Amino acid sequence: MAQNKHKMTDRQQLEIEALQNFATKLGMEVSERYSNDARIKTKKYYLVHTDGLIVSPDLDYENLNHFMIGWNNCLKYVQAQ
Repeated sequence: MAQNKHKMTDRQQLEIEALQNFATKLGMEVSERYSNDARIKTKKYYLVHTDGLIVSPDLDYENLNHFMIGWNNCLKYVQAQ
């Protein structure tokens, strides 16, 4: 029985949606890193700036969320200067 490796579950769909909502606020886009390794079960995402520059490493949902919180805090700090 063949499985679609890139079929998203409802949870994965919600994760991407939540990350993208936050990324849009930061002027960025979330992309999913695809892997051909069947042993890897955790989805990885990365953040792309509007000019096409990748600004984050490949991270799971929770860690990318923390990365974006840090990015947002940095923006607030710089704007307050």
